[in-house]
Amino acid sequence: MALTTFSGALSYIYLTDLTQNTPYQEYRAPLTTDDRRGLKMGFVLIGIFTIFVVGIFSFAFALVVDMERGWNNWPVYITAAFAAVFATVIIVQTYRVIHDLIVGEQVVLTGRVTEKSEYVSMKSRGRSSRLPKYYLHFGEKKMEVKLNHYSQTSGQDLVELRYAHHSKNVFSIETIESGLEKVEETKQRWSSRHKERDTGVDTPLTPEDRGLLKKTRNRAIFYRVVVLLVSGWFFIGFALSELWGLVLLMSPTVVVFIYQAYRLVKTLSLYREDIETGYKIGLTVQITDKKMKHGRHHHHILSCGKRSLTVDQAIFDTVSVGNRVTEYSGKCSGNRINVVPSNQ
Repeated sequence: MALTTFSGALSYIYLTDLTQNTPYQEYRAPLTTDDRRGLKMGFVLIGIFTIFVVGIFSFAFALVVDMERGWNNWPVYITAAFAAVFATVIIVQTYRVIHDLIVGEQVVLTGRVTEKSEYVSMKSRGRSSRLPKYYLHFGEKKMEVKLNHYSQTSGQDLVELRYAHHSKNVFSIETIESGLEKVEETKQRWSSRHKERDTGVDTPLTPEDRGLLKKTRNRAIFYRVVVLLVSGWFFIGFALSELWGLVLLMSPTVVVFIYQAYRLVKTLSLYREDIETGYKIGLTVQITDKKMKHGRHHHHILSCGKRSLTVDQAIFDTVSVGNRVTEYSGKCSGNRINVVPSNQ
């Protein structure tokens, strides 16, 4: 009994110190049978990648080898350099997995998630060149995780993350304490006193609000007009040229043209109603998660239950999980005006 009490006290002191002083702590533990099986699956993935690389570079060498000079030309040297880089990556990753299996240990990290981020590498034309990478941050330490681990974890959660020391393969993530547990009682008191916030509160439009609504309207008009021109240009051009076969082929664009014309008129009408009404509607919601998305542009996203709000970095850095923000939008159009921290 005394030993159990002492152990519980040590655990409480450990987690308290972890929460207040350091963002994470680590220790080593033996690999389980499932962990070893997961690491061995890495050999299968490495093998598939190796076959793919060998096939690509075999084809590349077949293209660059000169029939007269053979291997003695600069395209061959460049291709060989790239092949060496990929071979090095394969060898290093294989060594890391083997080393983890020989040592037989995993790292157990216990810490509070201070930040979540998603990175997408972009090509020059704006399309992703590979799958996104997902990271959980524990202070200055950053861990790459799978999408399912990333999705099940929220900012400020206290988690236990198990991973291989050398290959960095993440075995599991378990949430010890939700970042929202500390504010659940406050949330219930707040909700009972401010139920009207769920349906929104009307506030007069400011000159800045009117300017933001106008910018939103102008962007929508530009988009609609471009789609109208693209959808109508070919159809009208073929009709004037009496190319009836192509007119028939392009007939679905008539539906697109009519719909976009309707949306354009609707956009103008709703904007006019917003301005004439003179009010915006504010909806106050609680932040359940924070994450950043890096790619061609940087996005700062606040998750509020089923809602996702993209905000400026200044707002993102100001609020934390459990805080509340108020989203203001046009009363008639529903177009977002801005998001501000709530004083409630």
